[in-house]
Amino acid sequence: MAKELSYAQVEDRKRRAEQFLRDVKQDDDRADEVSDESVESYAQRRGFDIVDNPETRSLKVANANMSKDELLDYIDELESENSDLQDTLDSIQDLILAPATDDDTDTADDADDDDDAAVNAAAADDY
Repeated sequence: MAKELSYAQVEDRKRRAEQFLRDVKQDDDRADEVSDESVESYAQRRGFDIVDNPETRSLKVANANMSKDELLDYIDELESENSDLQDTLDSIQDLILAPATDDDTDTADDADDDDDAAVNAAAADDY
């Protein structure tokens, strides 16, 4: 089950993705590709369904009164939400682990910082 979003929501996500690629990743070529892509194509590539009025997030919990089909739908919904959250975490990790843009030569302190970043990245992978 794909995540249901309105056209405006997909358009906003596409715009933010383009901005992220330009500002954070400093990848203007990829940002231009996203910019040139249609909203519908972006939604399809990202696994979103464009709907007129997306269902709001429900706070229901699985219970004994739910049918098997309802439980399977609920699992699909949770997996989709989990995937979206994981994408957000991956973007944050990319920001944290992005190489420095300054042209300074490595000093002893910089080498220690690099070691700390590697240890933090390994710890993040454990979660």
